[in-house]
Amino acid sequence: MARRLAPAVLRPFCGLHKRQNLCGLPGFISGGNKLRFLSRAADLSADMEHKLASGVKLDSNGTTYALVVSELDRLRWANDKIAAQVAALKDVRTGSLAAQEAMYQSVLDGDAKTQGPALIDVLAKIEDVESQIAGCRSEQLQNSKDIGNLKRCKARIEKSAEVRTLIEKVDDALRDGDALMQKEALVKALSELLERLHEEFDRNSKVSLALRQDTENIRAKLGSLVLAKRVRRGRMDVETELLGGRLISSFYSMLRKNSRLQRVRDVQLEVTMDVSLLEHAMGRLKKCAKVQEVINSGDRKKMEVEVQELLEELKQATRALAEVEATWSGHSDDASRTIEKLRAPGFKDQVSKATGEMREDLFQALREEELCSARMASLRRTKARDVTLLCRLRAALQQ
Repeated sequence: MARRLAPAVLRPFCGLHKRQNLCGLPGFISGGNKLRFLSRAADLSADMEHKLASGVKLDSNGTTYALVVSELDRLRWANDKIAAQVAALKDVRTGSLAAQEAMYQSVLDGDAKTQGPALIDVLAKIEDVESQIAGCRSEQLQNSKDIGNLKRCKARIEKSAEVRTLIEKVDDALRDGDALMQKEALVKALSELLERLHEEFDRNSKVSLALRQDTENIRAKLGSLVLAKRVRRGRMDVETELLGGRLISSFYSMLRKNSRLQRVRDVQLEVTMDVSLLEHAMGRLKKCAKVQEVINSGDRKKMEVEVQELLEELKQATRALAEVEATWSGHSDDASRTIEKLRAPGFKDQVSKATGEMREDLFQALREEELCSARMASLRRTKARDVTLLCRLRAALQQ
């Protein structure tokens, strides 16, 4: 069971203090300590991504996971408070609406002098209450988005722990020289996990296809509303106002579909990365088991063949490393140049198409540099494995 870190426990340790936010609900902001309570889902998500990219193993017993679970509890509590406040505001609104109807009827009946000002006051009160409800719903919406984000973080940590634990078992077997003995059990476990990941990828492919179709339908509707609104430019009537409302809702519908499609793509990306790690572990395991089997056979000819194969693989890995490193350096230089451009006097405080394109280039360079670093680490692991096996083979040949 995941441990939860209560704010009361964390506050004296991490220098937290309360902050009032919309609807009077308490939030938390963190001090400058390295270990701190991250109150925002975006902060927790970024912290998780940084740790995974750095090779840190995360699991359900760790602090990051506990912070995610605790923040989920806090956000759900906050949403319950918001729901209660909205219910109270709706009761006030219902009473005001009844008073408004009575005053409105009196105004229609000719009592405008007495009831007119009172009706205006009631309408202003209703407007104020509805604005408060809108503010609370906005807060609830953001909390709900954060909950979804944190639930994905939680699932990502659990899946990453499962993958990393299995890879560690493979590494332990290789380090202890038990690859041949444990090969069958480990290959079975790797194959089962890979099959589950492939199925998950395929399910999300179907979901993304359906979402793209939904997006096209919304885009067609949005185009019609834009044309209708353009025809009514300059008109100020109720129908135009309602049309504008439908147009805004359609834009939000498009954003929601695009966000969901992005989340599906994120899952597919994570699955692809996990599959790559597991396949690499499978390859290491099978290669080591094969070499150990050849050594156990005592066949010098077969051992010589394996030596030549390993030498060729080492050459290929060395060439690939040089190519990836050159690419890595190029992306690093691109990122530095783009940052320098964005901080130039003409662009530093500007929001334009040019700065948007430069920032996209920066994001691409930084991401590709990160990916190149991961590829280089993988290639170095391959070289280390091949060197280890080569040493074993040559030691066997010298006996």
